[in-house]
Amino acid sequence: MSVFIVDDDPMQAEMTKDTLAKFRNFSILTFGTGEEALKAIRTSGVNPDIVVLDYYLNSKDVDAANGLAVLRKLMELPNDPFVIMVSGQDRIEVAVNCIKYGAFDYVIKNESVFVRLEQVMKKILKERKLVQETKLYKLMFRLAIIGFFGLIVFILYLWLGLGLDILGSKNLGEVR
Repeated sequence: MSVFIVDDDPMQAEMTKDTLAKFRNFSILTFGTGEEALKAIRTSGVNPDIVVLDYYLNSKDVDAANGLAVLRKLMELPNDPFVIMVSGQDRIEVAVNCIKYGAFDYVIKNESVFVRLEQVMKKILKERKLVQETKLYKLMFRLAIIGFFGLIVFILYLWLGLGLDILGSKNLGEVR
């Protein structure tokens, strides 16, 4: 799975990367701005499965788009990623807006940010597994339906096409 970390604070990005690296063998890339991450998606064709996205991204570049604008762009991708918004904003309206525009979860940057990130990652992995299992069950159901109708067609072919009396229909009128 590919994970993008988009944070303008290099120390925060590195600690986030360390937190996620001990989780699984993710392919993790870090970016200082949302524009860099979006450019990487366009040029490399790599669609991240998960994006950890900071809400404010303008400490390096004052004109950088904020996390909400980047989130909206990410949700336009054909395979939109799970986005975890991370912010020092402890205001409910900020969290609600992020969820409204497609974020999977909202994590406040405080002393428990990395514990919360791990919890959210577990939730994402569980949901992703459920989605994959659902797709598998749907495929198996479709194959079972196709097999059932294939069997019916084969029986009809034997019965009508070849004139075989596989159901014993010729003997129905006979009395022993």
